[in-house]
Amino acid sequence: MEFKKKEKKFLIVGTGRTGSSLLSAILLKSGADFGLRSKDIWDRQKGDFEHSLIHEAYKWQSRVEKIDQSILPNYFTVSFFNNICNKKMEQLLTEVDYVKSSQLVWLVHRAKYKLGFEVKVIGVYRNFSDYVISRYKKYGRSLDHWRKEWLEVNKTLFLQAQIIPSLLLSYEEIVGRNETKWIDRLALFTNISREKLSFAANEIVDKKSHKRIMQYNFEDDDTRRVYNRLKMFSNKSSIDNR
Repeated sequence: MEFKKKEKKFLIVGTGRTGSSLLSAILLKSGADFGLRSKDIWDRQKGDFEHSLIHEAYKWQSRVEKIDQSILPNYFTVSFFNNICNKKMEQLLTEVDYVKSSQLVWLVHRAKYKLGFEVKVIGVYRNFSDYVISRYKKYGRSLDHWRKEWLEVNKTLFLQAQIIPSLLLSYEEIVGRNETKWIDRLALFTNISREKLSFAANEIVDKKSHKRIMQYNFEDDDTRRVYNRLKMFSNKSSIDNR
């Protein structure tokens, strides 16, 4: 177990609807181990490549959070649920090297600081206006709901990037017609050959089908500020663990 914990574990995090499934498809085709059956076709309308154990772990994590936020938290129950969540995460990260989930941002701390795995974060982000349109078309709900989620996830991602070795990639550069520098950074960060990543990206990404959904602007000062910070950090390949 200790040997597996010392191996690098790559956690692909983001809000969802940001290209994390597309990136996972590229990594999987390049040889990354997600513990899933290899897939040659990526469906851009359906998020995928999420291991069942990560959903189980997050289920128990969310139960812990609900109890912690209650008026009279039951600490025995919290401890019991935490133990189950830890077992799910430990089993998953012992078996696979790459994990992707839209809830994974909330489990990074547990994986590194509670369980002791050597994790590296690959954060995928997208400008708020395109994100909220994509979210609303798929799930409905309100503008305020999606703004709160986008800010919470991306502020946490930015915090993690200051502390944990991280690579941040934008949706726009992954699907960009002439963008290739992100492949260089991803190759350096993961030690997967650039040739494999480039071949997979060219095979999978239909660049003509990825363009801005609408020219509507739903940004505010907070979303602009957070997006600009993420974009600035994206220019770095990684950081030393502090």
